[in-house]
Amino acid sequence: MVGLVIGFIVAAAFIIWGAVLCTGRGALLIAGYNTMSGDEKAKWDERRLCRSTGKMMIGSGIWVFCLVLLSFFDITWFVLATIPVFLLSVIAWVVYINKSPKFRR
Repeated sequence: MVGLVIGFIVAAAFIIWGAVLCTGRGALLIAGYNTMSGDEKAKWDERRLCRSTGKMMIGSGIWVFCLVLLSFFDITWFVLATIPVFLLSVIAWVVYINKSPKFRR
């Protein structure tokens, strides 16, 4: 039961953090971006980067919420099947952000 509550808190935190990022604010919460120098930050479109990261965080929050529910109902085969799909989607998102000229100025 404690794991269920912790899982819901983590999912809610991801969704709230994603909502903040979707507004175009909170760039300091993006790992890697917050450590860049001012010259390096000037090369990136901060608003697009925040919105894209926010969408990924909301998706992650929904995924965590679903995992918590599936674990509660003891559907472990589906939980284990979704982990590689989620990891591949995060890797694809990171590559897309870094390679796409859409996020550069």
